Amino acid sequence: MIYDNQDGQKIGRLADFDAIRSEAHIVATIDSLRRRDFEPMPGRRKCRECDVRRMCSAAPAR
Repeated sequence: MIYDNQDGQKIGRLADFDAIRSEAHIVATIDSLRRRDFEPMPGRRKCRECDVRRMCSAAPAR
């Protein structure tokens, strides 16, 4: 149970822990991408759609 302090009143709400975990995973992924801390996983389809493919040393040859 989490509480929403909207308008100064405590209103109990059931927590959606799957959504909370998903949000935490998304935030962690974004942070690692900003730090450029990730393991490249090249593949023809993935690399074809990638924004940095031209400067990536892991991208497969054309």
